[in-house]
Amino acid sequence: MRYIKLFENFDASSIEDAKWIVIHHLGEVDSVDYTYSSNGIIKIDLSYISQDYWFSEDGVNKLEDCKNHLKEEGFFLHFSNIITGVIVVGIGESVSDYCSKWLNDNWSDLEIVESVDEPGSLLFKKEGYDDNVIYYNGNGYSPSAYIIKEIWDFFMSYIVLDSQIIRYIINNWLSEVWDLDKHIAINRNVWPHFQKLK
Repeated sequence: MRYIKLFENFDASSIEDAKWIVIHHLGEVDSVDYTYSSNGIIKIDLSYISQDYWFSEDGVNKLEDCKNHLKEEGFFLHFSNIITGVIVVGIGESVSDYCSKWLNDNWSDLEIVESVDEPGSLLFKKEGYDDNVIYYNGNGYSPSAYIIKEIWDFFMSYIVLDSQIIRYIINNWLSEVWDLDKHIAINRNVWPHFQKLK
């Protein structure tokens, strides 16, 4: 189902308003993914627009106007995949700021416990999860952290961020919120680093 532009005056009080700003500037959209709308972010499908259009002068100008309008209203636009024509729009200054806030809102209530099997390593526990959600190994010269798939997949599969950017965002968050070394090797969860907690 395609959405068409219905009005031109916006009161950006919710993520729904961001959709209409996109429609106002870029025209109708193929579909809107509201999976994480309660978290202030939506994914918009513009795949009917050719990839070449986004590189044309008109496409560049319209996209820039859309980004600027969204920014004025407190939203950001992240072109997650120019090949498939999918954009992500959310509440916040930028996609990286949004991701940091999402981590704080959803993953800052963790309990840290010492690993029984690996002294010096920390397991981050979250209520409702059987396994630890973050494993941190501060031993040796190269500290590392392994992150639960749920966090990694939200950034990579839904927002479609590059793995290097994901590592940068998580690294800063671990440093600022949990006071861990800022230069940590960040990895996706790998067995046996995720273990049942007693």
